Amino acid sequence: HCMSSGKLLLAHLPKVERARLLKGRSLKRFTEKTITDPDVLEAQFEDILSKGYATDRGARRDFLQGVAVPVWGPNDDVIAALVCLGQIELTPEVEASLSRESVLAAEELSRRLSMMGD
Repeated sequence: HCMSSGKLLLAHLPKVERARLLKGRSLKRFTEKTITDPDVLEAQFEDILSKGYATDRGARRDFLQGVAVPVWGPNDDVIAALVCLGQIELTPEVEASLSRESVLAAEELSRRLSMMGD
């Protein structure tokens, strides 16, 4: 629920499934930037779906920031997250560049996976 990969994978689940997974759970705080309010997290899921990628700005580890993009399976479902994470400052410029390059890599990976079939 706090790293870019987890948020991305949760965002791509059906809302009913997300609600079932998160219902009644207290979301653990790892850093001061960890989102622990389910409503705030749900809003972030909507943002992830509209942008096409998720970000992490130190929500799990203070010193790590990065992006995650979806890897699509042959049935047009998200089967994995491609993550670029490091000790970087995720400025708007870096976020734009990193997400753009990551999306291109994930699209190629997704294309190759779809060629393999089920």
